[in-house]
Amino acid sequence: MNGDKLTFSILCGVWGESQVDSQLIKNIDNLGLVQEAHSIEAFWTLHKDAGPDIVLIDLDGLDQIPDGLETLVNRLSQSAIIVCSQCMDSDFLLRLLKLHVQFIPLPLSQENLEAAVIQARQKRQQAKPAKLNSRLVALAGSREGVGITAIATNLAIALAEQTPGKVVLVDLARPFPAVCQFLNIKESHTIIDLIQSVDHLDPQFMEKVLHKYKPNLSILLGNPDLTLNTVSVLTDNIINKIFKALEGSFEWIVVDLGYWIDSVYLSVVEEADVVLLLTELSIPDLHNLGRIKKLFYRYNFNLNKIKVVVNRYEKNNVLRLQDLESHFMQPIFYQLPSDYDSLADAINQGESLAESAPNSKLWRSIKRLATELIEQSGVMPLNGTASRPGLLKRLFSPKR
Repeated sequence: MNGDKLTFSILCGVWGESQVDSQLIKNIDNLGLVQEAHSIEAFWTLHKDAGPDIVLIDLDGLDQIPDGLETLVNRLSQSAIIVCSQCMDSDFLLRLLKLHVQFIPLPLSQENLEAAVIQARQKRQQAKPAKLNSRLVALAGSREGVGITAIATNLAIALAEQTPGKVVLVDLARPFPAVCQFLNIKESHTIIDLIQSVDHLDPQFMEKVLHKYKPNLSILLGNPDLTLNTVSVLTDNIINKIFKALEGSFEWIVVDLGYWIDSVYLSVVEEADVVLLLTELSIPDLHNLGRIKKLFYRYNFNLNKIKVVVNRYEKNNVLRLQDLESHFMQPIFYQLPSDYDSLADAINQGESLAESAPNSKLWRSIKRLATELIEQSGVMPLNGTASRPGLLKRLFSPKR
């Protein structure tokens, strides 16, 4: 939307002859670009980046709601929609009312059209969402098997319990995403649905694709086709569009990024506010961390946002935390305790630690990590618990 001017599109002739005079629309003040399409395919070609502010749909000659209209209206949830028709049947008008669209009779009059545009403008202004200050936290690993999915899943649940804002967990682990198995979720819609409609990601469509796990926690399920099907591979542009759409509805975006280093991995690391890099205290992990750090140097990433988290930490480990810090040349950010039995039981039951082991030492530690993330973002956790100040100072670098 440019100033007070609204973009306006006419969809006519799709379901029959059209009697819409586009000149009537062009005569209305404060309308910007007015475009006309005579097929749904042509309409989406005109609006591949974003839907117009107002859409006029011509249903002349019909006395029933045509197939495809409800889908079109749902996809245009950010647009004000005006439907015009000669039909004044009560059942027909009632069905239009349920679709939450405006109706004006044919033939169009300048007066009715101007009144509809004024009403559409008012509705758009009232429905304009407040901009959210989203934080993107990506969890990656030094290798396969360091517990990335388990920690990412439970961290997202802990954030959802402690913050008033909405949280979304994005499963981008490759080649085999596993959040659905960890939480016993029956696969339905996945990230592939967003990729296939990436130019038309409105909140209503996103809500249908995301799995609602808790009142303020949603999950975007992964799909192995991201790796196996080259047609569906994510690009930087697609990743940016998906995250931009998520930022409009969620304060926290937690990404299970896995260990698979490719263009998707690098794009998410670049976008993230914080990257929690999980590792264990072993010689192979230290070598891999060194390689990862060299890679981050090569791509000129902000290393201050890379936070090393030691998972399955035990005090009697042969390698010490100081050994890792000396090798990585960066302080260890956090240690998560080894708690195999609690985590294994939770995974086998398809439950979170909050459900299967709420008193376990691992769940308590993950909750403290979530509290610190929330406090650093400037929002007091719902439980009002303060975390250790030393970690708060080291958590986030300023957002670039």
